[in-house]
Amino acid sequence: MSLKSLFTAVNSLICAALLLGGLPVHAMEDYGKPEDPVAAEVLDVKVRTRNAAEMAYAINVVLLKDYVKKNKLDATDKEIAQLLDRKQQAEAETLKQAKSRQAEIQTALQSDSLQGEQRAQLEKEQKFIDEMLKQAAQGKDPQRTAAESKMAAGMIEQWKAGQSLYKKYGGRVVIQQAGPEPLDAYHEFLKAAQQAGDFKILNKEFESAMWGYYADDKKHRFVPESDKDKVMSTPWWQQAPVAPR
Repeated sequence: MSLKSLFTAVNSLICAALLLGGLPVHAMEDYGKPEDPVAAEVLDVKVRTRNAAEMAYAINVVLLKDYVKKNKLDATDKEIAQLLDRKQQAEAETLKQAKSRQAEIQTALQSDSLQGEQRAQLEKEQKFIDEMLKQAAQGKDPQRTAAESKMAAGMIEQWKAGQSLYKKYGGRVVIQQAGPEPLDAYHEFLKAAQQAGDFKILNKEFESAMWGYYADDKKHRFVPESDKDKVMSTPWWQQAPVAPR
């Protein structure tokens, strides 16, 4: 994995947590802009949007939040601390690699034989690393720390909901940046929710966006059948770290 890919993967912990963050669950709260049409209704939430993918996202979030609440899958303080500690370890390793690579690039750029595209690529990489290290040196303000804790909770609850649904439905598991995802279990969960009337898609042109993610195998990288029970048994941040090679 390249340094840039590693940096992106570490920060995806925050991004992935948005799946269970920031959307309303309480009765009569709407999602979206008031001027946008209602594309769907999910539980007591009206989803207002002109974007099919955003509609599908909102439906997923509201249903999973409700599932977490009903099944008492809320993140605990201990779980949040474990995830943030593991994230900090990953960030520290990333910065260590960044400093080492920064020194390598600086040495390489001093060579007069380095020209053209090769020099341009190294200068681009150097700029990326310099910015990464600059951000790290600034530290974290209280607002960002609180946001990371909230998003860590969202990621934990997403994991716990997925694990619960996998135990119920089984099926195939795919690899995402933030870890394994029980693809077929989520699909069955959504189909059951629709049949139960928990959500309705009012804009029928958006129907395919709701289900296309689950129908196209080419979009996914599947966990081997022999490994899927193992990867769904323990969240990655509670597993022993793998020593870098």
